[in-house]
Amino acid sequence: FNMNSNIRDVGYGTDFNRLAIEGEVGQVIPEVETLRGLFAVRPIWISTFDEAAFAQRQEGIRAYLLNQKRNEILEQWFEAKKAEADIQDGRFAAEQAR
Repeated sequence: FNMNSNIRDVGYGTDFNRLAIEGEVGQVIPEVETLRGLFAVRPIWISTFDEAAFAQRQEGIRAYLLNQKRNEILEQWFEAKKAEADIQDGRFAAEQAR
């Protein structure tokens, strides 16, 4: 799993993930609190960082993150425009005019 993985019965993207990944193999981390409970973590194996694989995926990751941020800003802009707009619902009046 990675930092943002959903771990069954633990949760999604929690301190559990971070501590398990950053911990030392064989060392017990006695208290890791999540929304679903209190856990102890003992990493038994941690893969090494593959810089070559990251270099291959880096541009795709960058594009994904930029797109995600662009969508977030667009959504905020759209919500602000809706909040300041004078919107009137004329559906009922239109049905009555038929």
